[in-house]
Amino acid sequence: MWDKKNNRLPLFILVFFLVGVLLIIILIVSNKKFDKQLSDSLKVQKSAFMALNTDKSVYLVGEPVYIYVSAIDKEGNTLCKCDLDINVLGPDGGEVSLSTSKGDISIATACSGNGGKTNDPDYQSYFNALKEGQYNIRITDLNSNLTAQKTVDVTGEAEISVSRYGTTRVNPSETERYHMVIKVISKEGFKGILQEFISLSFDVVWKGEASVENIDESQVEKISWDLDLKPGEIKELKYDYVVPKADAQVFNLGKVIILGSNSDKIFEEKDPWNLTVGKELNLIIVE
Repeated sequence: MWDKKNNRLPLFILVFFLVGVLLIIILIVSNKKFDKQLSDSLKVQKSAFMALNTDKSVYLVGEPVYIYVSAIDKEGNTLCKCDLDINVLGPDGGEVSLSTSKGDISIATACSGNGGKTNDPDYQSYFNALKEGQYNIRITDLNSNLTAQKTVDVTGEAEISVSRYGTTRVNPSETERYHMVIKVISKEGFKGILQEFISLSFDVVWKGEASVENIDESQVEKISWDLDLKPGEIKELKYDYVVPKADAQVFNLGKVIILGSNSDKIFEEKDPWNLTVGKELNLIIVE
């Protein structure tokens, strides 16, 4: 006679096999679900572009940190109805929350219209940096899940302060100019050179007191100003550029670099100035 235990062995093997098959099916389905979620996330990132800038990369304690933002879809249409949420994490773990829904983030008039040419950021906000250290800024469009982030430093003392203001979105045009303003302040006085870098896809059409030169084997040109600052003096450096055409949807300006009298680097921005590139202006229909 067969032992009952031996009779149970084939049944145990069958159950074990079926459980294994079921686990494999669950893993395959889970992986496909994860792959789809990842693919959907990547599609969001590829279908829209966001530029996030601050007016400075290094601040003094107590200064306001101005945040400038723009966003476009993959067709170059300006996203003027973003539901933006900005989260700022301070060096002591404190958080600041800003949003369009609460009115903490303002929307430019040019954006709320047809997304045409503007010399101002599409979205603006600010917070006060009250402690020394690093601040992490993260912005999310709750409508599309598009995100961007950057960090800024806050210090108790700085020899040179550099800030800038300009648009965060450009629309290709043969004639429409965009302005960039770079402001420099020296606490003790300073002599040297400030350099800004701009893509060769852009045309510098006015440079004021600056000089412009192409950099060998590079896709950028260098704009330079001679600085001779008195203690506490504020110097504004400006240039105008046009964007006749664009083969990308995101461009950078900078980083600003300041060199001393011995060509030693005194200052360098942490990040370049980001620009989204919208539709050509002559293709935008004004209703």
